[in-house]
Amino acid sequence: MRNMKKTVEKLLDLEDFRRPIWLVAEEYGYDESDNIVVKEVGECADTRPLEDPDLFLSFARLWARGEPSRRSVLSWVNKHGLLTLEHPDRPLFGPDGGVNQAPIALEKFRKEALMARSALDLYANLYEGGLKALKNRIHALRDDYLEFARPLSKLDKYFVDYWGEVSDDSSWTDGTLLFVAARRLEGFVLSRVKDVRLGFWGELVPWEPSRAYKPVQSWRCPDLRSAIYFQFYFLMTDALPLRRCLNPACEMPFPAARRDKRVCSRSCRSNLRHYPHLQRRK
Repeated sequence: MRNMKKTVEKLLDLEDFRRPIWLVAEEYGYDESDNIVVKEVGECADTRPLEDPDLFLSFARLWARGEPSRRSVLSWVNKHGLLTLEHPDRPLFGPDGGVNQAPIALEKFRKEALMARSALDLYANLYEGGLKALKNRIHALRDDYLEFARPLSKLDKYFVDYWGEVSDDSSWTDGTLLFVAARRLEGFVLSRVKDVRLGFWGELVPWEPSRAYKPVQSWRCPDLRSAIYFQFYFLMTDALPLRRCLNPACEMPFPAARRDKRVCSRSCRSNLRHYPHLQRRK
């Protein structure tokens, strides 16, 4: 069965994915304005984000149990780095020896991660072809937003505002809702990968004149954020089988690499001990 790891492995022989495309500084932290910044450049780690099959899912998983804490956000950044370049026209290392990554406000980071989680949930509904599941999700978002004032991503707020009162009964709007949901999702993902560039790998080189010219497709991701959503793009276009995490506190969609895989992460597998009746499920 195909899975995210196999999909990513197809890319690892390509030049743009072998070379370091992102840096992780030695330490990140918060400044006095609650912006996440580079605290210590130190020994930067050269990373290849797309080699991590859990990159997009780990980003979306920050919202698995509600608003991510300052600590969990910082932990993610210390592992993967900040999302974008501060100066897009300059290399990863700045002229002063610093890391060319843009500081980001904690709330802005949370909103971006919430958008990723919303896009994943919306894709899961569309993948399942479940109009009823999509309507139920919209109604649940509306009720949570009105009753508990829970934050909504821009993607979800559109559906709450314009489709929150859609009937559970079949109607002429059903096809329109599915069509609009797909276009909204596709538009959002394309907006995040718009700066990814096509390339080639396998061109002729002068020191090997006898080698046949067999170029293969390659891409260049300009920053970490585009790599995150480019991985999601592959998840969508490969139509990888999805499953909902069995942990009731999470229920996050994830690619089902194995038939017996029931949870999305190690922490959720550990948390299943609180639900003995679920551990007995096959």
